[in-house]
Amino acid sequence: MTEKELQEHAFKELLKKVVDNGQNYTEKMKSDLKEIIDHGKSPEEICEATLAYFAMCRWQ
Repeated sequence: MTEKELQEHAFKELLKKVVDNGQNYTEKMKSDLKEIIDHGKSPEEICEATLAYFAMCRWQ
């Protein structure tokens, strides 16, 4: 793995730990957010997808 790939992996693992510790998240939300994190290609893409996810949750 390159240094960039190691940093990306560490970033994603940290985000998933934050999700796991989210007391107000349902198990479904945690699962959805982890999928967003896993499939995101960049921090910006993960951020945009997460914001879109929470916007959709608000309207349901």
